[in-house]
Amino acid sequence: MPGASAAGKRSKVEDNAKKYIFSRTPEKYHHFIIPDFPLGCKRRIFDPNYLDTLYAPNLEVVPEGIREVTETGIISENGKEDDSDVIVLATGFQVQQFLTPMEIIGKQGKSLNQQWKEHRGAQAYKGSYVHNFPNLAILFGPNTFPAHNSALFAIEVQVSYVARTLLAPLVDRRFSVMEVKSTAENQ
Repeated sequence: MPGASAAGKRSKVEDNAKKYIFSRTPEKYHHFIIPDFPLGCKRRIFDPNYLDTLYAPNLEVVPEGIREVTETGIISENGKEDDSDVIVLATGFQVQQFLTPMEIIGKQGKSLNQQWKEHRGAQAYKGSYVHNFPNLAILFGPNTFPAHNSALFAIEVQVSYVARTLLAPLVDRRFSVMEVKSTAENQ
């Protein structure tokens, strides 16, 4: 079974990555610096000696959120006030939020993001079409971000796909409504 073999290989690579992080970071940071998601779910970060800087005596990692930025530093969510010369914000991004701040309402009366929250998260057939949202095509939708390739090329390919599968048939009046089935979207 190829899936079991791949899972075993990924597990081995994950273990090696964790061992590397453990060997390069202070123990006090281990509980929050190790990713809590499987390897490959997000872009891998390669260490150009960044982890070694966590030992610097003039550095403190504040893993909780910032409640307020003051004239001299920050106040964290737990109320602790820290004076700082430099504040580095590693805020991440919301991979499940698409097309914001627009709110797109489908034929069921639900927003696109609401439907995704109620299901398995953001998903679209070939990254473009979502059931309950007829004649809607998304560019750069779920699972279309190229990790190590050109975003422009990916968008160009997707535009060509949408033009061929939605726009041309609508213009040629071969159909007036196109909606992907949920079964196709879930494949």
